[in-house]
Amino acid sequence: MPRRATYLTRGLIAVAAIGICALAATASPAPRAHAGGAASLPAALAQDCLPNGTVRVSFGWISGFGTQQWIDLSLADNGFVPGTFVGAGPLAGSAGSFVWDGLLPGHLHFARVNTWTGSFWAASEKSTFLTKSCAFGQPAQLAPVTAVYCDAATLQWAPSTPAGVVQWVDISLQPGFAPGTFSNIGPLAPAAGSVFTKGLNAGSTYYWRVNTWTGTGWATSWLGTFRTGCAAPATTSGGCHPSYKLECIKIGIGDYDCPGEGDGPNYPRRVLAVVGPDEFGLDSDHDGIGCE
Repeated sequence: MPRRATYLTRGLIAVAAIGICALAATASPAPRAHAGGAASLPAALAQDCLPNGTVRVSFGWISGFGTQQWIDLSLADNGFVPGTFVGAGPLAGSAGSFVWDGLLPGHLHFARVNTWTGSFWAASEKSTFLTKSCAFGQPAQLAPVTAVYCDAATLQWAPSTPAGVVQWVDISLQPGFAPGTFSNIGPLAPAAGSVFTKGLNAGSTYYWRVNTWTGTGWATSWLGTFRTGCAAPATTSGGCHPSYKLECIKIGIGDYDCPGEGDGPNYPRRVLAVVGPDEFGLDSDHDGIGCE
């Protein structure tokens, strides 16, 4: 049976430039390339796309003569300079296969097997392989925007499938989303599916999208649109605003401000629970409590 990747370390060297999710392999004595005891050249026998858009690669080789082995990967063809590659192991000295998950799709990789002979490291020849291209799955799915006010809106969507690492919501007055023409909200949790945004222009058409970072790239939703207006939210019995509890904040009598702030003309007489879009801006720190 092939062994699943277990990432241990022979030194903790940062390899952010490589882009492979594993710990760096180095800090061992310099290997003697193709020395006695080295394994054969590792071959990428099979590749499969994972749901998150990364690649699973199954390796095979003929083991050398040693007590343990490591398989090293790099995106740089530089002779495996320390700090530019990552390694997985230790593997048994007799191991001849390994499965590595999470590789970048569509990238050229370089691989070798290092064997500890008991007195020195013996490196196999270098193999080269190109990972296959993989689609991420389904980006976020936007819902129609129905909660729209003069300068605010509640945006809702279904997160990507599978869930990504983090989400951002982009909002613009122009559909092209050229750099400098849009604002964004985030980072949002992978499972987030709604956001309330305010400070928008009244009576304007807006375009929006959800960008999901998958770990290897951005998955972008289709383009959504909505138009701000100046209609008050629907009333409830007694003419109270549905977003505020613990006191009736009446609709249609003008603006509200917290006591001691703003110019009114209306002021709540107590702390409020804010349970919906904060049309009057009474929950300045967005913790669900107004005029605290």
